[in-house]
Amino acid sequence: MTNPTPDAAPSPDPRQEVIQSGHMLAPHHLRLYALIIDYLIATVLIKLGLLASQGNHWDLKPIQEESSFGPLIHQAWVFGLLVFRDMAGGRSLGKQLTGIAVRLGSDPAAAASFGGLAVRNLTLVLLPVEAVLVFTDPYCRRLGDRLGGTVVVQTQHDSTLGRRLVLMSSMFMAFMLLSFLLPNWNMRRSAVYQEAERAFLAQPAKSVESVVGAGASRQQVYFALDTTPDGGTATVGFEMKGSLRSATWNVALTLDRGGNRWLVESVTVKPEEDKDKKGK
Repeated sequence: MTNPTPDAAPSPDPRQEVIQSGHMLAPHHLRLYALIIDYLIATVLIKLGLLASQGNHWDLKPIQEESSFGPLIHQAWVFGLLVFRDMAGGRSLGKQLTGIAVRLGSDPAAAASFGGLAVRNLTLVLLPVEAVLVFTDPYCRRLGDRLGGTVVVQTQHDSTLGRRLVLMSSMFMAFMLLSFLLPNWNMRRSAVYQEAERAFLAQPAKSVESVVGAGASRQQVYFALDTTPDGGTATVGFEMKGSLRSATWNVALTLDRGGNRWLVESVTVKPEEDKDKKGK
């Protein structure tokens, strides 16, 4: 890539200057969208890894003293994923969805080297400075681009804008679904939930139907947990809905550290207002 000569006519918008036939500088908003998507993906992957590493009956494990470096370690893992996000041909998932790519500054048609991509993303620790450079450099290069010899372009062969919007919407919906499924999955792996469910299922079916009516079905599960090094308490609520009304069976439990198990203290029922009364 050649630098603009002093006597060259200034471009009215250098962000849209053609670098090479068929390659244009990536707009700022697409680069921002790509970074946000990549950050969300990295955060979800780290969260999923932490949840999976807890294993079954995670609530029975001894409580470890929380380190003050915990948040920093988490962010370090996220940053590590961001550093290596562009290794697939200079296109992270966020860049693929937004239709941009990291290329060699001297030849935008060629992919950058792994080393150049890694060096480029290491400078994200200076994000405020990087943001200023993107707006002031004629080729929208931040410090990482200058050190790695790269430039970000909008690729010519990408899918249409409509298709990219659909893909980005699907990604957003996937994040929303994961935010619901992950906590629910982790809850069901806990010993307290499994013990509470056994206590709830031990209730006679006729007893449940006498409260909510025929055709009883489970709707939601409420989960409250408080553990300490010496013990703990928990309440697990099972909402049931029938032909007459809805009701919640609340199972109260205490943690026996000596026996390393949860003990059921009580099972209480809290009916809601009758459907007939609601309609009046």
